[in-house]
Amino acid sequence: MRVLFFIAFIFISSVSLAGEFDGKYRLNKSWDCTSVGSDGGAISIKGKKFFGVESFCAMTNPVKVRDFNATLYDLDCSGEGEKWNSRMMFMHKEGGIYIVQKGSVGKWERCIK
Repeated sequence: MRVLFFIAFIFISSVSLAGEFDGKYRLNKSWDCTSVGSDGGAISIKGKKFFGVESFCAMTNPVKVRDFNATLYDLDCSGEGEKWNSRMMFMHKEGGIYIVQKGSVGKWERCIK
């Protein structure tokens, strides 16, 4: 019984660590899904980590956006020797996500495995 409980605990813990937006995304079909973080490559979201073009962001303070199937995050980012803070909203769309930032919206397609 203890073994079964332990296995269930590990499974539930691993599922809860996976983020709802986990995956690789590309701006369009000409962008490469195999290289993450380079110009013309994919971006990646894994748990609460966002890997952008030559940058990394820790995603914190998630706020669900009611009726939008979206979540707003505070981001603590670094890249190319700089550090900055940002806010981004990630919203599901068929085949990918929208990334909304102050003044811009990006439509990213999910990379197919």
